[in-house]
Amino acid sequence: MNNKHMKQLGINSEVFDELREHFDTVLQRTFCNMQSRGCDSADISVKLSITIDKVEGLHADDYGVVRSGMVHKPTFAHKVSASMKIKDTEAGFFKEDYELTYNPGIGEFVLVPILDRQTRMALEDDDEDEEE
Repeated sequence: MNNKHMKQLGINSEVFDELREHFDTVLQRTFCNMQSRGCDSADISVKLSITIDKVEGLHADDYGVVRSGMVHKPTFAHKVSASMKIKDTEAGFFKEDYELTYNPGIGEFVLVPILDRQTRMALEDDDEDEEE
């Protein structure tokens, strides 16, 4: 086989031209996003997946003799991604004197005030007066 048709395998080989271009694109966009969003840290990840299929094909041995048989055909897939650590949080809580109870009239859980015994008895008396 003629060496001019061989492709070297390394990060700088033409096989990975597109991967390097994608990395540079994501790198530049990340800097732009960091600057516009006021972010001071980011991560860029490069994932390279390699699969090798065994297929019927022709190949040349070390002496240039072409033979047919099973050959190992690689596939290289890449993904370049960036993430910035932007955190925007607001927190709060509700902690008032209410009881969670089910209201069958509306078919939902509701909050009702937790009353001291004396106030509750007075309200119950008012409810009984209204029903009469």
